[in-house]
Amino acid sequence: MKITPTCLSCILAVRALEIERISSDSAEAIAVFRDVLNTVGLYAGPHIELALSATMSFRRMKTGIGHPYTREHKERMYRVSAEAAKGVRDLIESAETPGDALKIALV
Repeated sequence: MKITPTCLSCILAVRALEIERISSDSAEAIAVFRDVLNTVGLYAGPHIELALSATMSFRRMKTGIGHPYTREHKERMYRVSAEAAKGVRDLIESAETPGDALKIALV
């Protein structure tokens, strides 16, 4: 998919929210966001794919913040996913009929 101005603004908005959620130091957050902004600027053009720009901005953010973020974020997401899966499993098991269980599983 080719990049549009809206794509670029969305990439930057997502990275800004991630940086703010991760970093409690505003000076560090601004420095990391500036690096992300420069990276998105480098990977913005008529022949550049959207996925490349998004990937490079994520890598720049990850490099600026450091690896503890990645490890902590993954662990948190695994916990959230496991809890959600358990909730879905409980709903499926409590279904009255196999058809109801299938409907729950599909939603």
